[in-house]
Amino acid sequence: AAYTPLTFTDPSSNAIWVLGDVASDDAIKGGLPGDQADFENVDEFNINPSNAAVEAVWQRYYDGVFKCNVVLDGLSSSNSAITASVRTECLGQASFLRAYYYFVLTNCYGDIPLHLKVETPEELQSPAIPRADIFLQIEADCRQAINDLPLSWQGADLGRATKGAAMALLSKAYLFQQKWDSAATEAEAVEALGIYTLLPKYSDNFNQDTKDNTEAIFS
Repeated sequence: AAYTPLTFTDPSSNAIWVLGDVASDDAIKGGLPGDQADFENVDEFNINPSNAAVEAVWQRYYDGVFKCNVVLDGLSSSNSAITASVRTECLGQASFLRAYYYFVLTNCYGDIPLHLKVETPEELQSPAIPRADIFLQIEADCRQAINDLPLSWQGADLGRATKGAAMALLSKAYLFQQKWDSAATEAEAVEALGIYTLLPKYSDNFNQDTKDNTEAIFS
């Protein structure tokens, strides 16, 4: 369930493309003038807190944070229902996903609340904290995930978070903070894994027949 917020089951299920591609002019809304007016407002930088895309991304990715916290809280060392190795892999996945969700959230909204456990309704009303502190938690979650995750998955588990994905996210988190040396060092570590390589044909990254290729780190 913690992976669910990543999915795109229909054109409106995950509005991150509006706050990203449309806002950046990498894409346009399309349709007729006035159609999906809130999306058009993002394109024109006429944005308020009640904008449908602004609300949707906030709700969706904080739902992801909550589900990760359910996993992290529920898989304590006292939980004997699963093996230690499975617990470690699950904790690694939840740590990576929480880091990813907070990476999206702080890049979209700046200073935001930080929730690190399953909380009561009163506890959930915590104030926003500085973006720098959110990035510190992202870095910590990535490092935990790097320790806990395998290099690869097979079969039905293909697509789950891996050690390389956590390393790449950590590099990207450094990059977005302008920590250039740390970003380069972590990126070189990803390269040194010897798992990922650029494809000879760039367009194969957008080809259904060449999905999950050597250029895809997390997909």
